Amino acid sequence: PSSDHQAAVKSWAACPDHVAAGDDKGNVALGGATGKPTVWPVFDGAPVTGLSFNATGSRLAVTDNTGWLVLWDAKEGKALHRVKRPAWV
Repeated sequence: PSSDHQAAVKSWAACPDHVAAGDDKGNVALGGATGKPTVWPVFDGAPVTGLSFNATGSRLAVTDNTGWLVLWDAKEGKALHRVKRPAWV
């Protein structure tokens, strides 16, 4: 992971504890109330098309334009579950 995006940011989401931004190369920057965000590779080159936190801000749903949906642990900064959908989510 790095500390900044290397591609255009196209999606973002916020909750009381975190802010997330997704870029055109499949990376998600996840930051808390303090400190610099960390950029994590979620998809291999596919643009992030959607981001959404759950009600508590502990999970982040990340989608791309090829049908992948990744459930992300916002506190730990890691993927918990990956689901391939038959179409764009």
